[in-house]
Amino acid sequence: MLYPGTSPPTFTGPNIITSLCNGNEITDFTFECIVQYTPATDVDVAMFDVVLTFDGVVDESTLKTTTSEEKTVVFSSDDLHGHFGKKVNHAVCLNEAQT
Repeated sequence: MLYPGTSPPTFTGPNIITSLCNGNEITDFTFECIVQYTPATDVDVAMFDVVLTFDGVVDESTLKTTTSEEKTVVFSSDDLHGHFGKKVNHAVCLNEAQT
């Protein structure tokens, strides 16, 4: 199973962020992946490993882990380093681990 439950993760972005650094305006961006998962119980502690894929190939250097309590993973422009010009696919949940 590539993702938990019946729905794939929701992938949104780019979210544009503008800030000032030494008087210069800097623009950056992020993408968000929201794992679509409904906890089975009030004490559900499921964990999810989420990665990006580029041109259909999983890039495990973008691996981020989240839980059933915080289902949103934020990918920064740094996570796309070396992949400009490639097709960014939806994030994929590799594993679901119950503890």
